Amino acid sequence: MEQQNPNPLADPTFYKITAASTALALGVMCAFLASLRDVRRDVSLEFSIFTVIWFAIGILAGWGFWAFIRRRISQVK
Repeated sequence: MEQQNPNPLADPTFYKITAASTALALGVMCAFLASLRDVRRDVSLEFSIFTVIWFAIGILAGWGFWAFIRRRISQVK
C-alpha cells in the first residue's frame, strides 16, 4: 500500500497547478481593477500599459506567495 504524504505541496504537480492558477487569477484581477474607468456614471474598461504592468505584478505576487509558503513548509520539516 502506497503511503500518502500529509503535505499536499510536496507533490510538484499540485504545487505548480496551485501556484499558476493563483498567479493567473491575481494577475487578471489586478489588470481588471487597473483598467476600470468612469465608475460613477457607468463602468467602462480602458486597456493601457498600466493594465499590462498590473497584470505582471499580480502574477509575480501570486507566484511569490506560493514560493514563500513552500519555503516556509520546507523549513519547518
